[in-house]
Amino acid sequence: MPQVKQLILTPRSAFLRIKCPKCGMERIVFSHSTRKVHCEGCGELLVIPTGGKAIINSEEIRRVD
Repeated sequence: MPQVKQLILTPRSAFLRIKCPKCGMERIVFSHSTRKVHCEGCGELLVIPTGGKAIINSEEIRRVD
């Protein structure tokens, strides 16, 4: 009998630590955010929601696990 492969799904979304391009302040955001995210220091727009994966307008430092 052939072996049956089990599918193990992994999430495609994650929390990301990003850095503001203007002031350098770091912030943790969700990769599929449904709201606009602004920098707390300078007010720069960092994340734009699109209905799926958000557009990130800053430097992504790493994934937060």
